[in-house]
Amino acid sequence: MIRVFIADDHPIVREGLKGILGACEGMEVVGEASSGVEALEGLRALPADVALLDLSMPGPGVFELLEQIKSEHPRLRILVVSMQPEEIWAVRTLKAGASGFVAKDRSPEELEAAIRRIDDGGRYVSQALAERLALGLLEEDSATPPHERLSNREYEVLCLLGEGKIVKEIAAQLSLSPKTVSTYRSRLLEKLGAKTTA
Repeated sequence: MIRVFIADDHPIVREGLKGILGACEGMEVVGEASSGVEALEGLRALPADVALLDLSMPGPGVFELLEQIKSEHPRLRILVVSMQPEEIWAVRTLKAGASGFVAKDRSPEELEAAIRRIDDGGRYVSQALAERLALGLLEEDSATPPHERLSNREYEVLCLLGEGKIVKEIAAQLSLSPKTVSTYRSRLLEKLGAKTTA
């Protein structure tokens, strides 16, 4: 039996995931959480084999959350499930400790296949992303785009700025001080060679 823990801040999504997994043979939902802090607490109390983790939840940023979960539960397999673009987030979350990434617009069958694959010790990304990654490795031009040279935290701040959020909103979402976010913003402008966030 694969024990699955669901962490997503949208109740309707959690209920949908529970319904999908309830119909899968050999899977059982053992707990759920609506924030990063609740996920950490829940995983301490409820042993699981696989955790489904939403990319954008209240509490610590996804990279900090992945690091903390992996340090406390090194054998736990984490599948990031998100509405965010796979081509932008999948590789970064895998490097940060996730075992797989599934976009929320995928089918229930793909979600089930991803859970089974990572529970067996493998990694999971969509076939389309796997092909793009393979083609990227074969390209002769190996120049790294500027955004790929950013730290995980800088990248999170960049994406939130891109969504139109102001410094105070970003600080609240990532549990940082506004001054720290302003420092990240300044570093981003410098590293990306930009004069304004626009």
